[in-house]
Amino acid sequence: MANLFESDPRFGALIPPEVQTEIIESAVKESVVLSRFKRLANMTSRQVVLNVRSVLPMVGAVDGYDEPNSAPTTRTFMKPVTDQKFDPRNIYAGEFAAVKIFRNADLSDALAAGNDIIRGDIPLFSSQFGAAIDTAVYWGRGKPPEWATIDSLWRRANANNAIVTRTNDIYGDIFGTDGVRDKILLTGYMPTGFTSALNMMGILDGLRDVQGRPIFVDTLRNEYPYALRGIPLGFSENGAWDVERALMMMADFSKLVYSVREDITWKIDTSGTYTDQRTGEVHYCGQQNKTALVMHMRMGWNILDPVTQLSKNPLPFAFLAPGN
Repeated sequence: MANLFESDPRFGALIPPEVQTEIIESAVKESVVLSRFKRLANMTSRQVVLNVRSVLPMVGAVDGYDEPNSAPTTRTFMKPVTDQKFDPRNIYAGEFAAVKIFRNADLSDALAAGNDIIRGDIPLFSSQFGAAIDTAVYWGRGKPPEWATIDSLWRRANANNAIVTRTNDIYGDIFGTDGVRDKILLTGYMPTGFTSALNMMGILDGLRDVQGRPIFVDTLRNEYPYALRGIPLGFSENGAWDVERALMMMADFSKLVYSVREDITWKIDTSGTYTDQRTGEVHYCGQQNKTALVMHMRMGWNILDPVTQLSKNPLPFAFLAPGN
């Protein structure tokens, strides 16, 4: 750790426990994945393999037959047999990181003025971690190489006809025949929530039922501030949502899972060398009297989609896309 901070009693501990808690809470709050997906136990290695059911048990009458055929005259007493099979769902620990460079003189001047700029920046860092994770999981942008074999939600939806394009009947687009909800129900899953772009708020405010009552209901007593037909509706507020691709997603979020290999950690580096990928500028911390705040997190995710009674290839989510 840098003596610049350790030797100054006005600074105290670099990152106190209350700020450590704020780091994790702000990352979770700002991320759809971290707040809505089901969190599994922390990863104990770089890869976790989860087996999902690929064959349902076969149950039937002993020596059963179909009408209008006649019952068998000779009984064999053969029972239905199922060879239970599982498909693996791998969770790989992808790595996310960020580095911010401070001039030591600026830090000293701010500290002397009672302005703790490092602590002030840490919650902002953690919220950006949430945005980076959402962008990779939903749209496949900025994916860690470890996730190369795991399709983004958007790509998976495209491959499985799980995208509904908005029409003038947005209520029907969501809840009607072959709407977003139907895409999920017909594969054997029950949706548990929505995630939406912020501009959907204005669209939904204008919806009314046959009695003229708003469908977009404010339920402040619940965890989520809004609901559609009793299904919680949350908004993506971290800038990760691609409004050109989708307006909202409905999902059985219990089937979308993630696991953390390493929570957000941080270190102060006063001797390293860092290159700004946007500008190409190289920062030599030791030579240029600079300090780097380095933050880092490792996590992985996947979809648990065991076969259901209704589908051999179920999908627990679907998107509503903008119309032309």
